[in-house]
Amino acid sequence: MVFSFTGLVAFALATIRATVFLVMCPPFNNRVISGRIKAMLGIALGMAVFHKVTPVTGTAEFITQAIMQAIIGASMGFVVYLLVVAVQAAGSMIDLQGGFSMGQSFDPMSMTSGAAMSRLFNMTALVMLFVSSGYQVVIMGLARSFDAVPVGMVPSFANLAQVLSTQSGQLILSALEIAGPLLGILFLTDVGLGLLTRVAPALNAFALGFPLKIFVTLTFIPALILVIPYVTDQLVGRGAELMLEVYR
Repeated sequence: MVFSFTGLVAFALATIRATVFLVMCPPFNNRVISGRIKAMLGIALGMAVFHKVTPVTGTAEFITQAIMQAIIGASMGFVVYLLVVAVQAAGSMIDLQGGFSMGQSFDPMSMTSGAAMSRLFNMTALVMLFVSSGYQVVIMGLARSFDAVPVGMVPSFANLAQVLSTQSGQLILSALEIAGPLLGILFLTDVGLGLLTRVAPALNAFALGFPLKIFVTLTFIPALILVIPYVTDQLVGRGAELMLEVYR
């Protein structure tokens, strides 16, 4: 077998960007997928796209480009993460308003703390990414990034800062759009309990608040879960677009 040194350099740079991207981007950033699998996927993606990489010459230039590819891969993965984590944020809002936050626990898979609805929404979104082939959209976006941001190009980080600041606000907005209907119902439940307390002060209606709000949440949560596949599809599509706009 004949190996080209320039080809190996191009393969190494492509693998660095792909591997760091997989470490940051859902659904591959979940701890269920081991580091060995992520490394193998990164190598496979590097082999698929290294022909798009312009090889570099010189040790100093290679180290510089390796660091740059790691930064580009991490930033693109983090942009997609900000969009998909909106589903988990919606679950956290429901936990807080519905009374499930009292049972908050640590999730070793996502390395985050969350209650029942937060973890349910997070796992549902991850399952939808695999079932709906959303992960393929993410990988195709990574492959196209080598055309949009070729190796050797010195990107401007001003656009990256703008995208991150915009998407941080969009995360809260998306979470409110997902959880908004149920949050409104829970708010009306609190209003009803308050009116009941005014009518019958001795009834102590707020003692029934926690079980009643949990019952309301469990009653209406299936309707929100039916919306998650559509929301996940929209968020993944938007994330694939933003990946290519980060450094333009």
